[in-house]
Amino acid sequence: MALTFGVSSESGLTGPEQSFTTSTEADIDYGLDENGDTVAYNSRNESEMVEFEVLLDDTDTLDATGGTIAVGGSTYIVESSEKSESNTDYQRGSISARRFITNTVPA
Repeated sequence: MALTFGVSSESGLTGPEQSFTTSTEADIDYGLDENGDTVAYNSRNESEMVEFEVLLDDTDTLDATGGTIAVGGSTYIVESSEKSESNTDYQRGSISARRFITNTVPA
């Protein structure tokens, strides 16, 4: 078993990446019998989300919400972006984005 230290994914932004998270989710419909027990299920709207944070320099801009961003060869819809500034830290940018797996949206 080999452990990985640090961020190994590429977000597509130019600043040093501080964190990168991927997750998946789906809407699940359950079929119940007359006793209320689950007898079947259906998975729909499967999606993959990415969230990452980078340090920003004075030339970096964040992608607009509703736009798209390429991450690791896949295209994602930007659901939110945030820029934070502090007197005790570097400027940081974070983006949350999603792609739908079954329907390959965005294409």
